[in-house]
Amino acid sequence: MKHSYRIIFIESLLSSDESTSVKQFWRSYTIKDAIFNVASAWSDLSVSNLKNGWNKLWPQPRGEESVEPECVTVDEMVNLCNNLEISTNLMSEEVSEWLECDKVDGGFQMLSDDEIVASVSATKEEEEGADEDECSNHEEKQTISHSEAETMLSKCIEWFESQEEANATQALLLRKIRNIAALKARTSKRQKKLTDYFQAR
Repeated sequence: MKHSYRIIFIESLLSSDESTSVKQFWRSYTIKDAIFNVASAWSDLSVSNLKNGWNKLWPQPRGEESVEPECVTVDEMVNLCNNLEISTNLMSEEVSEWLECDKVDGGFQMLSDDEIVASVSATKEEEEGADEDECSNHEEKQTISHSEAETMLSKCIEWFESQEEANATQALLLRKIRNIAALKARTSKRQKKLTDYFQAR
């Protein structure tokens, strides 16, 4: 996670104005920026990395296998809820009914083979038509440069954070989008190497 945080921090340093020195960047870097960068680094952390880190702290002996959790019966659940006073006079029939209310609805439709083929072919035709429309619309639209997008997104973040409805999760998402634009702006400005002009035959 420290590695991801450092990468995000360096990206924000590099995406700042070219006239801004490192010292000026440090002065303008706020605790809020640091918190958002830590949250972004945490969200980039994969489950496997987290498990591997935990295994280093608490290794599992090789001969020992993970034990599957025991199933809780309806009566045990009713007794637990009644003892904890979550619900008064909870009956096992009510719990069984609640647990089985979605048993009939599998969350999907039961379709025949012909219906499946018809729905798949219809979606393919719709996608092809949508792709053609997008291509024609894309040619007509003006493209926005990456640096313009970064500037607009920065202003959008400033506006959003001043609103009462502002949510940290949504602000983090906006910052991630802005960082993508900043990264693309930086890579497009990057000087090409001499070897990039020569192709291997």
